[in-house]
Amino acid sequence: MYSNFKRLWIGVCAATALSVQSPALAADGYLVEQTGRNFSFNTTTGVASHNGVSMQGLNSAARKGEFELRSFWERGGFRATVKFGNTTVVDGMDLSDISRMGGFRFDRTGSYVYIRTVKGPKARVELVHDGHVALEWPRLAVVSVLAYRRDALVVSVFDKSEQRTRFYRFTRADGAIVPDGRLLGSFEGCALLGAKAARREIVLEKYCDPEKGSDLVSLDMESGRVTPLLSTDADEIFMPQLDRRKGALSALAISGSPAAKMAFHAISGVLLRGLGEPLSRASDEAGKQSWAQSYRTLTLATLYRKSGHPLFAELATRAMRNTLSVRNADIGISDAFNPGSAWASRIYSTDRRSPVSFQINQAMISGSLLRACEMLGKQCPNPLRRRIETNASRLVNSYEQQFEKTSGLYRIQYGAPFRFDGIWAPWNWQLTWAVLLDRVGDFDNKPHLSARAEKIAGEFTNTWAQDSGGALWRYWAPSYYQGWRQVDRISQHRPARKAELEPKRFEDINHAGLSLMGLAAIGHRLKPDHERALRVTLDRLLDNGAILPRDIDGNGPRTPRWLPGAGWDAFATAKLRTRYTKLVPGAASGHQLLAYADLFDPAQPFQLTLTHERCFAGKCETAETWSFDSLADFLADNPLFRISPITTQ
Repeated sequence: MYSNFKRLWIGVCAATALSVQSPALAADGYLVEQTGRNFSFNTTTGVASHNGVSMQGLNSAARKGEFELRSFWERGGFRATVKFGNTTVVDGMDLSDISRMGGFRFDRTGSYVYIRTVKGPKARVELVHDGHVALEWPRLAVVSVLAYRRDALVVSVFDKSEQRTRFYRFTRADGAIVPDGRLLGSFEGCALLGAKAARREIVLEKYCDPEKGSDLVSLDMESGRVTPLLSTDADEIFMPQLDRRKGALSALAISGSPAAKMAFHAISGVLLRGLGEPLSRASDEAGKQSWAQSYRTLTLATLYRKSGHPLFAELATRAMRNTLSVRNADIGISDAFNPGSAWASRIYSTDRRSPVSFQINQAMISGSLLRACEMLGKQCPNPLRRRIETNASRLVNSYEQQFEKTSGLYRIQYGAPFRFDGIWAPWNWQLTWAVLLDRVGDFDNKPHLSARAEKIAGEFTNTWAQDSGGALWRYWAPSYYQGWRQVDRISQHRPARKAELEPKRFEDINHAGLSLMGLAAIGHRLKPDHERALRVTLDRLLDNGAILPRDIDGNGPRTPRWLPGAGWDAFATAKLRTRYTKLVPGAASGHQLLAYADLFDPAQPFQLTLTHERCFAGKCETAETWSFDSLADFLADNPLFRISPITTQ
């Protein structure tokens, strides 16, 4: 039974953590300061501070002249609230506006721009200038503001259909942005991890060769010519906080042992981005808890288990309490499709407004809380543990009516405001829910639930097809492809579906990771031939280079978003481990961030070298180098952040 394996695993976790803990255990809390950014977080108060603004839930703050910008999460927010002076640019509690906002820039006169992505039938991307739409792009465009100057606006526009990024300069004149932009140059064939505009050049952080990692190149704004800046076997990434002198751009070259580089990317992902876990205050109405915070919480708990540093446990438990405080019952959502113990979403419903508590979202959120508490051991206090377990039990009971005994699988609730209501849930839903069944069956002494979890896992792997290309499976369970008639009353929104004897598509890489994460979390043991075939699939996908295809059979469009992460890491090959010694596209996203932490092995040699490269006018020179021979040394003193114990006595 998995429960026996779990007890053994938790014991090993606790022993690992205790073996490397430092005298900092006596601290009552920690102050984490990001070097060169003027951003800090106090774990005892939950207050973040940035550029003179101090509050809970703070993302960032900026000041120029008499003008101030602040972005923060209110408890139960649909999205982050953004205030510019006395004006609320984005009301995070407003459910009527489902657009996304980013890239806010402003100058000393109070003039500003930002990017707004409008969803729905008339989806589009807009650049808002001083409250009015100045520029528009089609919905598939990904637009970023690189510079907003007195005389010009510089943006990048990524076209998903072409996999090309173009850079434009728009003139500012007479208080307006002239719509006819000048093309400065373009970039294609590789993943673009970042771009910074200087006066005469745009420095690009590109990812072309997974073996080498990211490099820096310069795009000349006049000629459009691209020339190398930094290109070695080390990762070269932007790190502007190391040196903010005018006209210079700072980069950090990361080299060392594989374990050290994995640890660096995992730790920098949680302490340099999203410090203080402001996202944990969000509701799940926009999917923030299920598809972002759940992974971050697991990453923090994993880092505590592997480092023993209590800071990660404090950040994790704060996030866990925040997550528990924004359930449906806490934010006033209550109807037949939304149990009080669940977290409702809105952006996936038929009208993008109605709340609906999908089983997959509950499994992601509640499953992360349960697994994080296990990894934290005694650092997860008993009252918190009881709240997490009680809520999980209520969730399992609430969705019991969706279980179909004849198929042994769960169905999406009939009549829910969702285009797939009533249909047998996809495999990734079934497998992530199996984690809740397994855990609740254990602590509630309901062995039939644990047995059901294992049976679901077996039904899933029985659908795998195996050939020389590895293991393949579909997104949906077989019942979906068999079709149904209207008289069968399977679904309100899809009353009938023709049988599809030979489905066209196999599962995509990212959803496959969810199913594999569920298998690993319940301790399901794959048959040897299944495990071998799965690893063949993984390596075959990675052989595609820097940009992978969408589906696990190698078909589908190629974009940087497709990359095996959490879930796949439980069946890691040497190729996957090598891939995660570098900064990968989307490294800040949840499942890849968790993969760094999962793959980091504290028992392996740790040697990390960080080199500060100062770049100016197309040339770079080494400014300073730091070396670390242990994880404890890196956490104790490094150029990126400082962890200081707080004592209240």
